[in-house]
Amino acid sequence: MKKVFTLLGAFVLLIVVLSGCFLLQSYNLTGTWLVTVSYQGQTPTNLTMTINQNGNAITVYDSDDGFTFTGTVNGNNVQFSYSSSGAIISFTGTISDSTHMGGNFTITYSGGQLNGMWSAVKQ
Repeated sequence: MKKVFTLLGAFVLLIVVLSGCFLLQSYNLTGTWLVTVSYQGQTPTNLTMTINQNGNAITVYDSDDGFTFTGTVNGNNVQFSYSSSGAIISFTGTISDSTHMGGNFTITYSGGQLNGMWSAVKQ
């Protein structure tokens, strides 16, 4: 009887561990992305961004503006930012699947702050 409970316990532990592996799905964002940014009162703008991923670290190059962002991927959460001359551009978001993600962005500068939304589709 003790063997049955030991085997049952091991089986339950295996199920818990495997469930955790599926919940912590990782994404590889490396590639070219069409990013649409929009904020109140402005026409949405499309940008082309190239992402290189190494583990959880990402480098994002905005070929339209020449900015290089750095950031991280953690599960289905993504964040990347760029700073220069006191201005900071930050993107935070959620990865929906291997080809779609989106969220919010903030541009902080000496004159204030601009907030908007972004979405991206892998090309």
